Amino acid sequence: VTGNGGEKLEFTKVLKVEKIPTIVIDAGHGGKDPGARGVLNGSYVYEKVYVLQFALALEAELKAAGYNTIMTRNNDTFIELNERARIANAAHADLFFSIHHDYNSNPSSKGAFLIYPSTKVTSISESTLKESVDVASAIKQSFIAMGFQDRRNGTDSSISGHTLAVLR
Repeated sequence: VTGNGGEKLEFTKVLKVEKIPTIVIDAGHGGKDPGARGVLNGSYVYEKVYVLQFALALEAELKAAGYNTIMTRNNDTFIELNERARIANAAHADLFFSIHHDYNSNPSSKGAFLIYPSTKVTSISESTLKESVDVASAIKQSFIAMGFQDRRNGTDSSISGHTLAVLR
């Protein structure tokens, strides 16, 4: 991962598992949905391009570490939100990462934040919600340890629950 100052950062975490987890990697947007638009070196750039590059790199790293991975898209195609969730559910995925590069009108804005399902979603068990919070908190702390800023300027409790389609 490239850090805020352009330096290369590595994330290492050792996990003991009873089975090899299946991780679905969702490169947000794609095809007709470009996502956020920004300017880099005088040219327009689109979120869908960078999230796909990041998702493919994440997939390669996870596969190299021995995980089962499934991509919701591996090229510039549009996948409906309910189809992205269906892919994860059909695979009985253990983790679902939806990668996005949010827009902010402040050019000095930087950092990372994670979103997990809201407690308002009644179709998700309490144990799944707790696991989601635990995973999001661990990943967020790893990002901060690597030098990323906390975009929400707070503790793990600032990782907000949401009711996004891919989280239900």
